[in-house]
Amino acid sequence: MKESHLLICSQPRSRELVRVVTWVGDMTRVNSHRQYLAFGADGRTLARGEANWVYVERRTGRPRRLEREILEAFQQKNEYALEDRDWGEAVLSGSYPADPQLTTTHVVRWTELDAAGHVNNAVYADWIRDDCAAFRPEARIARLRLSYRQPAVLGEPLVRELAPLDETVWGYRIRRCESNETISLAVIQTTLSVVENEGCLRDG
Repeated sequence: MKESHLLICSQPRSRELVRVVTWVGDMTRVNSHRQYLAFGADGRTLARGEANWVYVERRTGRPRRLEREILEAFQQKNEYALEDRDWGEAVLSGSYPADPQLTTTHVVRWTELDAAGHVNNAVYADWIRDDCAAFRPEARIARLRLSYRQPAVLGEPLVRELAPLDETVWGYRIRRCESNETISLAVIQTTLSVVENEGCLRDG
């Protein structure tokens, strides 16, 4: 996965049955934008999302062209879950702020790895959630766009940095301790609104 983009519309309730719909928005010879919609039991939209998947050669890690048979097997709807798909693009393509207000060090654990031996994509979102809660406990993540640049592996020491860009939009970077190489960037939209229903799931 090269990038993920999530918009949280409503919180699910405890023990609520959630229905997820997914489809291929578009596909090229090397990548695909897969779309996601999550619905609550009453039909309300819980979340909208998009993931940019890149087909790579497992041995080299380099992009590889999809075979024509695969391209023809997937129906491309050219319909997208997010209306403003470019949200956060300027932050991810610009220079990261030099003055983070929260810095956390972390050594990659075995439980955080996927079958390929890299940190699982979902773990990055867990780190972001934890660091946002540590920085401002009353804030909730309303939107997250996460770019994956390099894989992280077992035992690797990392630095996680959070830098507010304004009151509700925060930048986030994960870098290697030794080389200072950026392995992931993210832009986060937060909200200070309180969830009224006490039966809703809490972050974490």
